[in-house]
Amino acid sequence: MEAFLLKDKSIPIYGIENNALISKEKGCLSYGFRVEYPALYTKDTADYSAMRNVLESLFSVLEQNYIVHKQNFFIGETYDPEPNENETDLQRYNRIHFTGRKVRKQLSYIYITKVPENYIKYDSRNTNTYLYKEQKSFLSLTIDSKYISKEEIEEFFSKKKMVASLLNNDYFKAKEITSTDFIKDKTGELNLFKNFDHSGLNRDKTFKDNKCFIGERQLRYYTLQKADNLTDYLSEFVESKEKQTDDLQIFKSTTSELGMQLDNDHVLNEYFYLPSQEEMFKELKKKQNRLYNFTAWLQPDANGNKPEQKGESIDSENNKIYAKQVKEFKEDIVTNSQKIVLTHVNVGILDGTLVTSENFKLKLKENVADLKDLYFASCPGNAIGIPADLYMPLTEGAAISLAYFEDYSKGNAPFGNRYVDTNSGNIIYWDTFHEPFRKGLITNRNAWGVGKSGSGKSFGINKMFELEYYLQNHIFNIDGSSSFERSTKYFDGFYFKVSKGSKFGMNPFLLTGNSQEEVADKRTFISNFLLNLIDDPRTGYANDLSFSLFSEVTNGYYRDINYKYGFNSYYDYFRECAPEIIKDNGLEGEIKLNAITFLLKNYYKGGTYDYLLNSRDERLADLVFNRYTTFQIKELKDDPKLFTNVTFLLTNLYKEKLYHPDLLDKVKFLHYDESWTAMDKPILMNFMKDTIKTVRSQNGATIFTSQEIEDFFNSEIIKNTVINNSEIGIVSDIRSYKGKKEYLKEILSLSDHQMNRLFSLNNKLPEGYNMREFGLIYAKKHLITLGNEVSLEEKSVYESNPEEKLKLKKLDMMNNNNPRLTAIQYGGN
Repeated sequence: MEAFLLKDKSIPIYGIENNALISKEKGCLSYGFRVEYPALYTKDTADYSAMRNVLESLFSVLEQNYIVHKQNFFIGETYDPEPNENETDLQRYNRIHFTGRKVRKQLSYIYITKVPENYIKYDSRNTNTYLYKEQKSFLSLTIDSKYISKEEIEEFFSKKKMVASLLNNDYFKAKEITSTDFIKDKTGELNLFKNFDHSGLNRDKTFKDNKCFIGERQLRYYTLQKADNLTDYLSEFVESKEKQTDDLQIFKSTTSELGMQLDNDHVLNEYFYLPSQEEMFKELKKKQNRLYNFTAWLQPDANGNKPEQKGESIDSENNKIYAKQVKEFKEDIVTNSQKIVLTHVNVGILDGTLVTSENFKLKLKENVADLKDLYFASCPGNAIGIPADLYMPLTEGAAISLAYFEDYSKGNAPFGNRYVDTNSGNIIYWDTFHEPFRKGLITNRNAWGVGKSGSGKSFGINKMFELEYYLQNHIFNIDGSSSFERSTKYFDGFYFKVSKGSKFGMNPFLLTGNSQEEVADKRTFISNFLLNLIDDPRTGYANDLSFSLFSEVTNGYYRDINYKYGFNSYYDYFRECAPEIIKDNGLEGEIKLNAITFLLKNYYKGGTYDYLLNSRDERLADLVFNRYTTFQIKELKDDPKLFTNVTFLLTNLYKEKLYHPDLLDKVKFLHYDESWTAMDKPILMNFMKDTIKTVRSQNGATIFTSQEIEDFFNSEIIKNTVINNSEIGIVSDIRSYKGKKEYLKEILSLSDHQMNRLFSLNNKLPEGYNMREFGLIYAKKHLITLGNEVSLEEKSVYESNPEEKLKLKKLDMMNNNNPRLTAIQYGGN
């Protein structure tokens, strides 16, 4: 058990024991949790309700004579990351690009404080009295026996376990603050209170002329402490008018403008005091009676004179209104079985004033009279420092509506691609594929991506692949958009532009080993490939019987032939075995063997395409070990037959990576960039299903990208075989579908709130940032939006814009086609 006696006169804490803070004021006990809320704009109405329910349960557990202090610090910093181990050139350019950027940090806490039973009667004369005592006076009386008994201390720690359990969820992610955490030199919570940052400088605190200074920085407090400063109805969330478009609603906390939407360094404090309900009703009754009595007392005498009034003028009519409001408040509590929660909200702002938008309905006023109390009450464990007369009585529901539940995006990994949080401009790390897989958010790394030309789709995929290359994984692009040439060459990969005149041998019959899995997969591939070669809707030769014939022949081929694998030997074997198989099964009139044999002859020695399936181009010799491979097949799109055949053969080349024993621990990405249409054929449905199944089992992943989302979902083949087996969606721009919200909502299986966020991509981005916002959808449930911003050097590698590529090509010629020199020159170095 750790115990610390604190001798720091500048903080209102006497000591810490068993992770509990002991305040100098009455020896009040407190404990705390660091929490992380879901990011701004990411929560729907159900999420807000769930978070409210947590606070309601928390209040029920604590019952009475407790203060729940929700605190959020917002601190500006300068981004200055350390270089990663084995940092690459592109990673260095990226780090330098962001270094010096102003970023924001949010530090959120929930503190629980046990207060005296009569705390409801504490005014400013009864709080923070330790400030006016000799030090020995509070050292000699650690815990006031009138404040808490032994039984209550036991209850205090018993409730603590229940509170920890309540806050241990995905909405709060609570971690208990330990005794050591509180007093860490720079990052400890007590040092954060003293300095409003993590500098550890122990700045002087000055209170003079109704002003407060921390070092040279003035601290101003604005308070929400009167019910008439509230709107008539407190909702549990409000619309984010600055982010949403048209009627597409996006929500945020009622108090969000007091949090991360303020630019200055500041602290947001929210205190929820749970009084004895019986005592509270007595106080309300007294207040109601006083108001009625005061109303009568204010009646003018016979000469028309009113009694002298001090302070704010208040007339008889107003008192009647206030008395009526108190009565209605009491009735609301009883009728709806609610608790009374005394609530106080304040914002402490450094070097600035409070500025909110016209849409913000809460009225906070600067408070100079209670500066000391407000400052010291913001210290962890000293919530008792807020005088009870600064609280406003609210129903439990209204009080919770003031709770702040927002945060910046935190990223999901200690290392990954650097992206920008589009709400704040903060730089975060995000691992697109592996961290979600490790955490069980997804069960495979397969992905689909959509985005119009110019939306940054290919640019973003290029950036993702740069990280995968760094992680020693393999990338295999079947590129139908001409977007991956520059990146392939930068990483010394293999790039080949396939055209109609290319005589490029891609013998698909070769084996990398002789495992049962590879032979079984090869049988499926060869059977589907040959079926595609003879496919013609006019003849109907490509059918299930033909597939079964090819499958049986292929099975025998790999059993009986163990040398000179290629189409020539296969064709000879086919002509020898196929007639016997057909005869044995009585299929002479069902399968047009002569016609099939004739069609396949084009690929046999002496045929038009004999080079394609018999030889393996020497440039492919080490392809299995090349980690960045791109075949550009854009020119083949106007020849559907050739386009499909080549895509088929390239898929086979990729599969050789899957089964190579030396690559089993590497993730191998197969990317069909606007080339997946080659597989959009009914006879290939089973092949696509089998391919995706095989890829997953061999530590691979498929990525299908297109310009239009309907390209995927209008095809039952692609939708059922590819999209439904891909747990990651990458969305760059779907604004053209705004009139088809319900349609997209159905096919993407997303909520209204998530669809609204996708439609608001790139809307109201932070000023001064050159980024493109995109969305990541995980398992059709979780949506993340990120901003993609890179250095000019990186841009030269990922660029797919034709005009920019022309500029880069000229630089390439000047630099002897050295992409690294071009990147440096393009970056202005």
